Amino acid sequence: MNCMNGYFLTSLLLYLLQKKKGKSIYKDMNEVYIMEIPAYKITGLHPLTNEQHTRNEFERIKKRWTDITLDQAILIFEKAPKGVSLEEFAHQKQRKAEGYRNIFREYFTK
Repeated sequence: MNCMNGYFLTSLLLYLLQKKKGKSIYKDMNEVYIMEIPAYKITGLHPLTNEQHTRNEFERIKKRWTDITLDQAILIFEKAPKGVSLEEFAHQKQRKAEGYRNIFREYFTK
């Protein structure tokens, strides 16, 4: 492989890595440097707040399972093992089921 083809392939690889990983990559002589840049800065989209993310997830859950209960939605959101009640899950996490309900009720009812 001649020098020109090697440069092209290296440039192409760096470009693809940059697009895939959301990182800024530049080459200096024989060294490759990778700088981490948040994807939202590259795309121009702003990151979601935790509240927006939680609201979006509960909307998706409610659309997929139209007759779901609050407890079931919480278990899906928290990625709990199947067959576990909210009380059991909360106990495993050293919390109370009512605490989960109080926190997530507003996202479920809207």
